[in-house]
Amino acid sequence: FEKLGVTIHKCIAALDRGDIVGQRLYKLVPDDRIWKLRARTTKLSVELLGAVITAYQMSEVQFQKQPPSTHTYTRTGLTLFKELKARWNFHRYISSLPCDS
Repeated sequence: FEKLGVTIHKCIAALDRGDIVGQRLYKLVPDDRIWKLRARTTKLSVELLGAVITAYQMSEVQFQKQPPSTHTYTRTGLTLFKELKARWNFHRYISSLPCDS
């Protein structure tokens, strides 16, 4: 894939199926490292969340239906336990990396 990003969506009973409230993407570059991606994605998440909260406070939130091909978690077929385990291992890996700016 060429892009990575963040999505905020409405929470419903089905995992990762709610309507999209906000989404931002950025282009990947060849020298990206996992810790740089994580930092960039975290910053983007905070910015997007601020924009969505502001839109919500002003009653300007616009919902968009999610195309079935973008259901990240349901497409991978991960169980909740496997997902949590994968996230824990990712966190441990990220914590072990050196921090460069």
